[in-house]
Amino acid sequence: MLDAKHIRVETAGSKVILRGDVRNYQEREEAERAAWAAPGVFSVDNQLTVKWFDRSQ
Repeated sequence: MLDAKHIRVETAGSKVILRGDVRNYQEREEAERAAWAAPGVFSVDNQLTVKWFDRSQ
């Protein structure tokens, strides 16, 4: 399951840029897969950072 609250998605034409923090590498990869699945996307720049912290606080 992907917690997208801390992810910013920007687009520039057919390019998607992902910025923000995720909890682990699985979330980072899932966010990138979701970006690639969007219609018309030809490039994904994954700038997500893995942050090991408890988001429930």
